Amino acid sequence: RAKLYRFASENDPPEWKERGTGDVKLLRHKEKGSIRLLMRRDRTLKICANHH
Repeated sequence: RAKLYRFASENDPPEWKERGTGDVKLLRHKEKGSIRLLMRRDRTLKICANHH
């Protein structure tokens, strides 16, 4: 379980804002071998991070 934050530079002063709390998975592509990070929120299961 993890918390995800984003840096809101448009605010004055800039600050960190919470994006979501949930489970993080590292997924590996079977053929290419590339890895991506996927994070879903706890209650809604919406994707809040998808980085490859």
